[in-house]
Amino acid sequence: MNGQSADKVRRAQWLPQWGPRAAWLALALAMSGIVAVSVAQGRTKMWFGLVALSAAIVLASLGRTARLRVLVLAVVLSSLLFGPSAPIPLGLTLTEAMLIFVALAELLATPLVGHHKTFDSILGPPYYVPFALFALFGLVATYINGEVVGYWPTVCLVPLLILFSVERLTKSTDDVLWLVRAAVAAILMFVAIVVLAIATGHTQGVGEGAWRLADHRAVALGPLSFMVWSIRLGSLVAMGLPAALVLAARARHWRERVVYTVIVAALLLTLGLTFARGATIAAAAGGVVAMLVSRRVRMTSAVFGLGVVLLIAVVAGPALLTLLPRQGIERFAVLGRGLGSVYNFVYRTKVMEVTLHGIAGNPLGPGFGYLWDRFRIDESIVYSLILNGTGILGFCAFVAMLVQLARGYVSGLSRRLREAHPDLAAIGLGTLVAAMVAGVSSHSVFVEPVQTTVFWVLAASTLVGCMRCRALERDSIHSAESTRTDSSLHV
Repeated sequence: MNGQSADKVRRAQWLPQWGPRAAWLALALAMSGIVAVSVAQGRTKMWFGLVALSAAIVLASLGRTARLRVLVLAVVLSSLLFGPSAPIPLGLTLTEAMLIFVALAELLATPLVGHHKTFDSILGPPYYVPFALFALFGLVATYINGEVVGYWPTVCLVPLLILFSVERLTKSTDDVLWLVRAAVAAILMFVAIVVLAIATGHTQGVGEGAWRLADHRAVALGPLSFMVWSIRLGSLVAMGLPAALVLAARARHWRERVVYTVIVAALLLTLGLTFARGATIAAAAGGVVAMLVSRRVRMTSAVFGLGVVLLIAVVAGPALLTLLPRQGIERFAVLGRGLGSVYNFVYRTKVMEVTLHGIAGNPLGPGFGYLWDRFRIDESIVYSLILNGTGILGFCAFVAMLVQLARGYVSGLSRRLREAHPDLAAIGLGTLVAAMVAGVSSHSVFVEPVQTTVFWVLAASTLVGCMRCRALERDSIHSAESTRTDSSLHV
């Protein structure tokens, strides 16, 4: 009898926990049948909505760890850019669709499994306000100007989805570092796809810069189809370099250090082959900031490393220059005459002038594609595109987003906090500096799918990691003070 009673008790405890989950899973399975019919009938928006809801229900039932793994997978797969044959509505990429699934799952997790009982927000509502306003103003400008919703999901919605998902799903420094590694892996995967496509003849050159890696080429590798430019590839690599450098510096085992050193070398080689001046300057700025903030580079090591580089430059420099394309050397040599002599820099200042003139007559923004559609002007600077696409209010929200990121990284660095905090702050600040500098020469850093995902994942994950380190430090300090107070009372 006691055994039967125990079984009844276990069943009674199991049914309230798994009953709602089974109902949700049954609903998801029923929706899958409707999705199949919708796909057969070609109703793309209908089937995507049903797939999103079904996937969110399933993910919400599986638990936080499963959702975190899906988020990591989504980051890695951001390098897979499918052609028009992939019928995902609104021009979404696979990664953007997966981000929507994860965010919906987190919203459903509260009523489904009581996630609100265990979740403790580390950022608070003020951090989300500029992200939400940026998405809102971008959507308003998109509809006012009658644009197809193409830019808006990638530029305006993805940052909010990533920040929300990262804060909800990461609980420790290890979780954060997995996302950082996933972002670096996405960069390497994208570079590998481009190199493989070029090596196997699955690209078609559109521009004249055959001496540069991936300069204005159309990639068509199986279902993958996209355009790639040297400056955009270089900007993507520049954003990943600070994270790779810090990961290599903090590696504890020699095998891990060797792997990250090889990754850094691969990124530097890719950057060098693009001959992208703006991306090179951005990578240098971001790398220096990351190394200084991480506090892992001693002055003696820095001086010794600089001396070795200078020695190699003096001894082997002339021979190495003969191996490089003459056009590439000339591109960097012109910098010695000042930025005023660089045509691309002058062109970008003119683009900003036209943008500011146009925004004065339309504060809500004339649209993401305004300059190209109206004047056939290539919007080569990201700040111009965001200002046109989201208006003055949207651009102010965007600036507030970047300021909040910087504040989150810098706050607490003056104190001796946990070891992970300077490393995460170094990755975040280095990535932020690299992206902002690269944005002057390329609009891709906050606009194109791979670049957008990589940047916001690195930015959001390191921000959340830094805030959690600060919270743990405060808790440890309060605990120590309470212990001292109790000890003094006992005495």
